[in-house]
Amino acid sequence: MCMKAMTINRALCVLFGILLIGGAFIVPRAYGLQKLPILLLLLALPLVDLFSKKSSVGMARPILFFSMFAAINALALSVGVLYGNPDQAIIDGLRLGVIFPIVIALLWTSLADFNYGKYINGIVELAAICILVIISLGILQEIGVGYFYSETFLEENSLRVGLHEGYLQVTSHNVGSLFFIAGYLLYYVVANKREKMNIRSVFALLCTLLAAMLSGRRALQVAIFLAPVFLIFTAKIFAEKKFIIRRIVKLWLIVVLGVATFLVYLFLNGYLYVDDFVERFTGLFEDDGGARTSQAASLFSAFLSNPFFGSGIGGTTDVIRSDDAPWVYELTYLQLLFNFGIVGVALFAVLFFSEIWRIGCNARCSHMNYSIEVKAMFSGAIFLMFGAATNPYLGSFDFMLMMGIIPFAADVRCGRRRLQVRGVT
Repeated sequence: MCMKAMTINRALCVLFGILLIGGAFIVPRAYGLQKLPILLLLLALPLVDLFSKKSSVGMARPILFFSMFAAINALALSVGVLYGNPDQAIIDGLRLGVIFPIVIALLWTSLADFNYGKYINGIVELAAICILVIISLGILQEIGVGYFYSETFLEENSLRVGLHEGYLQVTSHNVGSLFFIAGYLLYYVVANKREKMNIRSVFALLCTLLAAMLSGRRALQVAIFLAPVFLIFTAKIFAEKKFIIRRIVKLWLIVVLGVATFLVYLFLNGYLYVDDFVERFTGLFEDDGGARTSQAASLFSAFLSNPFFGSGIGGTTDVIRSDDAPWVYELTYLQLLFNFGIVGVALFAVLFFSEIWRIGCNARCSHMNYSIEVKAMFSGAIFLMFGAATNPYLGSFDFMLMMGIIPFAADVRCGRRRLQVRGVT
């Protein structure tokens, strides 16, 4: 009877895990009330295995990582309270910086105790297709070809389509998921050692690239253009063979050639103009008083006023991005420097790079064999970190959940246990 109950619990954990991870990818930062019961059940069900001593995953290292992460945030919260920063900012900081990391540590511990290798790839592939469909239907609705979404859906997902001269721009929470998905699928396709190509993964990758082009988000397009840098970095961390690196370069050349061909087609047929296209990207670097340019100058100037411990969480500058949350900025890493100062940033850097170093050491151990899914998830996390440079993605439970793979990949010990996200390696 006990074994039967444990089997049911494990099946429910897998089901709720798939729902939660899928929801994090497809509708991030949305439907929080609907996701909360799934999260609570997913955290509660593994307790049966834990108390019966059937849990196979050690919790110490990942929970230590997230506890230290929370402690650094608690230090910045204390500085914020000392400086009299807004109460709402302190409450938000407590939720995002202290409570969420601990919950994510427990959640990933629950997920890691089950074999998600055969599920995670399907979840990412489905998410890529769904996001392309959501974006495409949003564009069609904006230009008047049908009515697909209610105003409630548009508001919940922050889905807005801008029709500009020479380009489209889609604002949606799930555009942020495309960073992780692109990084995951690019690495999965190029580094998979199976002789037979996974057609589903290739199709999902094409959907991701098309969604990235339709979204008009420059940071995402630049991330894909710089993909070889991130993929080779991942390959080096996991001590991949040289032929994997050669594959990465070949894939990048194919992608660039395909995108260039598509752009030439658009230029020749008058759907896109060269001057508008060039101006769209050069505008990233022009000091024209744009929102991010103003934020960068203001954040750095304010950092110089309190360089060691920063302003604390909730600090603001003379540039306000949002009236509802004036302490939130798009430039994640500059805001990190402004809020946490040199001391806090140094602590984060040591914490993060020690995990990267641990992964590299494990990968080079003769008894260690990471699955392709873990490597691809790590690649996705690196892409997401790049996207966070100009977007506040990391201030969200769903995106923090995606980043949680790094400490858990680092905790896979040689000869002792493996993170059970196993696939063919």
